[in-house]
Amino acid sequence: DADADADAEGTGEGEGEGEGEGEGEGEGEGDDGSSTLNLDNPTENARAFARVRGSMNADDEVVYYWTGAIYNQVEADPYGEAVSDWGSPILRFEGFNIARFRNRGGGVYDMLTREITVYQNMGGRIIDCWNNGAAGVEDREDVAVVHVQNDPVNFQVSGTDYVEVGDHISFSFEVQLAYESALTVDEYPDHSAGNTYQSMEMFNFYASRADLEDDSQQSVPAHISWTRVGQYLPWMKMGQTPGKLVYHAQGYKVMDGWDGLPEDLKDWVLTNAPEYQHAPERWGSGENMTSWRYFDEIVRAGEYDGRCSDG
Repeated sequence: DADADADAEGTGEGEGEGEGEGEGEGEGEGDDGSSTLNLDNPTENARAFARVRGSMNADDEVVYYWTGAIYNQVEADPYGEAVSDWGSPILRFEGFNIARFRNRGGGVYDMLTREITVYQNMGGRIIDCWNNGAAGVEDREDVAVVHVQNDPVNFQVSGTDYVEVGDHISFSFEVQLAYESALTVDEYPDHSAGNTYQSMEMFNFYASRADLEDDSQQSVPAHISWTRVGQYLPWMKMGQTPGKLVYHAQGYKVMDGWDGLPEDLKDWVLTNAPEYQHAPERWGSGENMTSWRYFDEIVRAGEYDGRCSDG
C-alpha cells in the first residue's frame, strides 16, 4: 500500500478459491527455442504482470518491501506573500505486502494479501507517538500512532499498461479514489478530514525483459516506485485542517520472502501482528481493510484512546 491503502489496490470480487488453468497462458517459442513476449497480447500481458507482482506457484508467499517519506502539502495563500520552501518530510515509513496468487484462467489472477506499514521518525526508528505540530496544526499535541494493519487486501490482477526502456519493462497503473468515508465529521470531528475519502496513488513495477522471457521463472525479480496524495491520517488528529500528505516510496520484491525483510520490521510484526508472516489462504468475505476502516474498528472496540506510549 505507504499506507499502501488497501482500496488503492482495488476491491476484488468472486470466491478466489480455484486455480483455473486457462488456455494460451504461456509465451510463444521463438525459432531458436527462446521465449518471445508480446505484451500487447492481453493474456500474455496479464501473465507477465502476475509473475512480476506475484508468482505462478499458488504455494508461494510473495513479499514486497517498501520504504519512503511523507511530506506535508499546504496550499500557499493566493493573496499572501510568496513562499519558496516546500518543507522537509514529516515522517518516514517502511512496510511490506505478503501475497498468494491463484490463476482463475482467461488471463485473470486472484491476489490474496495482507500488509503492514510502520511509521518512523526521520532517523528510521519505529515510533508510537508523534507531535502533530509537524503538520502545522495550531493546537499541537502528542498523538498515538496507529500503524497500518490491512487485512485483507484482495483483488484480481489482469493486464496493465507498460513501457519499455532498453531491457527493462515498467508496468504502471494509477488509482483515483473518492467515496463515502468510514469516518464522518459528525462522529469523528478530530480525526476525519471530511465525509468523502479522497486519494490518488500511482504505481510502477520494473522488471527485466530477459527475466520475463525466461519462462522457467514462475516469479521474477522486480522493483517498485509508489506515490500517494491523500488526506491526513485519522490518528494525526488534524480534523478538517486544510492540507494533504504526499508519500514517495521505493521498494522491491523480496526473493527470500518473509526471512528477507529488515529485522526491525520483522520484530515489530512478531510482537504486534504475527499472522502477517503469511499470506491469506482464502478469499474470505467483506470489504478490503483500509487505515480509515481500521481506525473505526479499534475505536469502536475500545482499543484506541489516543495516548502516547513513547513520549
